Amino acid sequence: MPSRSIIFDLDGTLIDSQESILNAIRVALNELGVEAKIPVTKELIGPPLIDTLSKITGLKDRLILNTVANKFKLHYDSAGYTNSVVYPGINHLLERLHNQGYVLYVATNKRLIPTKKIVDHLSWGSLFSAVYSIDLNADKPFKNKSEMISALLRNELIDPNSAIYIGDRDEDYEASKENYLPCILVDWGYGVKIPTHNDDQFFVSNPIELLNTIQRVL
Repeated sequence: MPSRSIIFDLDGTLIDSQESILNAIRVALNELGVEAKIPVTKELIGPPLIDTLSKITGLKDRLILNTVANKFKLHYDSAGYTNSVVYPGINHLLERLHNQGYVLYVATNKRLIPTKKIVDHLSWGSLFSAVYSIDLNADKPFKNKSEMISALLRNELIDPNSAIYIGDRDEDYEASKENYLPCILVDWGYGVKIPTHNDDQFFVSNPIELLNTIQRVL
């Protein structure tokens, strides 16, 4: 019998990292004298960092964006990541799923360095079998979350018929759909949900409902 696998998004699904991320963005912009063209709010969290910074600043110049990104990383990776807050009930959910024999994974647009630091900081290392990030392959980052999940399924020998993806954004749903995975979207995150009633997608409002849905689907 194939292992029952659960792939989790990180930001907006397992942890609330909005203040730590937004503060590091504001600090980077201020120190470099780069103007934000739009408000720096939680709705921006989720896409890859360079895409987010480009949207905030309106800039396309890769050199400038990389400079801002490096300044962000300096602040976030040194201490900012520790301000991430686990959503209520998530620790219990992860432990229960792990104890019930589900194999857990993370697939996130967050970079690998802070992702690993957060997982270690929260003592989650023993709960997740693998952690995939947008820059897992430093020389060739994934183009998007769909490509990341595809690699995860392939590399970890996961049967899509015995797996599910859990996230909080439209992108999570689309990435799941492209990989033939059912998707559960949580309503406590940062994303805008797709109003659909397809059989391969579910909406939940709390970790208990999430657990019940997982047990029903897998």
